[in-house]
Amino acid sequence: MLNKEQIFDFLKLFKFLNAQDIYKLSKLAKYRKIKAGEFFVELHSERRKVAYIQRGIMRAYYVKNDGEERTVMFRWEKHTIGAFEILLENKPSSQVIQALEDCKIWEIDYDILQDFLDRHPKFEKARKHMLQSMLVEALKRVETFVVESPEDRYKKLLKEQSEISDRVQDKHIASFLGITPVSLSRIRKRISEKKSS
Repeated sequence: MLNKEQIFDFLKLFKFLNAQDIYKLSKLAKYRKIKAGEFFVELHSERRKVAYIQRGIMRAYYVKNDGEERTVMFRWEKHTIGAFEILLENKPSSQVIQALEDCKIWEIDYDILQDFLDRHPKFEKARKHMLQSMLVEALKRVETFVVESPEDRYKKLLKEQSEISDRVQDKHIASFLGITPVSLSRIRKRISEKKSS
């Protein structure tokens, strides 16, 4: 069961639900630990799970035909994560979700969640909010690659998660930004020089 602090976090996430509503939803969740390097969703998985991250950081990535991994998302504390294709299109996942640190999560079976939401119409807004959030994030991700420079994308990432450089390997951050680790090093140097001047 979620504790008071976690329920409060969910209240901030779903502002239209009250503490009692969150408590009902929390009873569907199972507490789980995932070690660094383990997978929450594997390639071609049909694992219909959603997780709320209590502690730790995960990344979602695609594997290109040549074997190169392309990171598309990071998720850390107080965020939810799941494989979009499985949840929204009922297709096997073409992305992988992996723990980068030892993680503590609250996991919900998406089908059980859907059944709960179907039986409790007042939660329909929560379902729409969750799906809209997924769509908005995907669109924003595309937009940043069209209108922002890698340096701007990196600054935005630092604003969202200031400790990202300490918690995630440079190769994963560079992949997320669509650049090489060498280019990431240059960006950091430029930012450092601007701060010191």
